[in-house]
Amino acid sequence: MMKTMLLTLIKLIFFQLTGWAQPYYPFSTPNGTTVYIKYPGEAPPGEIAEWNEFCIKEHPFAEFISDASDTYNCHGYAWIMLPGGPTCWLGDDLEYAFWLDDSYIETTNPAEADVIHYPVPNFGHSAVRVDNSGMYISKWGSMSLMKHYP
Repeated sequence: MMKTMLLTLIKLIFFQLTGWAQPYYPFSTPNGTTVYIKYPGEAPPGEIAEWNEFCIKEHPFAEFISDASDTYNCHGYAWIMLPGGPTCWLGDDLEYAFWLDDSYIETTNPAEADVIHYPVPNFGHSAVRVDNSGMYISKWGSMSLMKHYP
């Protein structure tokens, strides 16, 4: 018990000192399941410019849509912001709540999907279908918002 409390205290101090500790706020899926989102601060302008340049240069078949930003990620964009919610960062694996509570239904046909979830190991990725062109829009971590093929 004492060991667990000490480790927890050390983690809390470390997170506070490094700036990693950010409060999470409750948010509800359309069917009322609570997920936790955060509102991180923005990256420095120099980093934003570097990330934008990287996305444009390294992904010539994708279209740059909007600046890189630390204020939201792919899950926050696809599952919360696009339907009208706040700009936020949705923690990894919390996007599952949106279809486990039937706020969205699962399909294997991409043409029927509004939001796409790629089950990438350890974190996954979410994207939004643009139209029947086969293109998607997604936020690439802290990097840019891009229009791309799957």
